[in-house]
Amino acid sequence: MEIFNENKSQSIINNEKVQSFIEDREIKPEHFYIIEKLATFDKNEIIGSFHNFFTLNAHNSLRELENGIRFAKEDGNTEREEIYKLFLEFFKNYDEYASHHLARVLEAL
Repeated sequence: MEIFNENKSQSIINNEKVQSFIEDREIKPEHFYIIEKLATFDKNEIIGSFHNFFTLNAHNSLRELENGIRFAKEDGNTEREEIYKLFLEFFKNYDEYASHHLARVLEAL
């Protein structure tokens, strides 16, 4: 099944791995922009910050995402802050399993 995003015909959403993720995790179209935005960041930043981030403990993951935003803000690292905010938004709409899966998909792009 090909998922079409009206805004961008060449969107990362049309990538086979991303489509599989969206289907497997039942990601809603209103959250596609999170995936699209995260895919624009340096892959090394995603790997470095999120490869082993999600502990499969929702409370710890939530706390660590919030801490990551705070630390990035204190350091003046607006890019890292935005990445953490996007993952937090995704996490709040899905769960640590889907968030972990998203990080792995982004690593593979």
